[in-house]
Amino acid sequence: MYGHLVSLTPFSSSEMDTFVRIFTDYVVTGGMPEIVNDFVNRKDFSNVLVLQKQLCIDYEQDIVKYAVGMEKAKIRNVYRNIPIFLSGENFLYFK
Repeated sequence: MYGHLVSLTPFSSSEMDTFVRIFTDYVVTGGMPEIVNDFVNRKDFSNVLVLQKQLCIDYEQDIVKYAVGMEKAKIRNVYRNIPIFLSGENFLYFK
């Protein structure tokens, strides 16, 4: 791959198909090292969703542990609503 990029030579069809497949697998795993590593070792997606969900739980627990009192509930609420604000029309609020 590096040689192609340095020499600006196009990939063959089979090389490109392989890279697209590998990249798609990487994107589905979310690109997080622990999850990618699990996927590579298992060679399937059977545990990816479990690990992704646990990672989200771990993030939430980590961000609220530094808050005090009602701030924990506010932070948790913001964190849990991130997907809503990143979807479609709601994304316009950030512009």
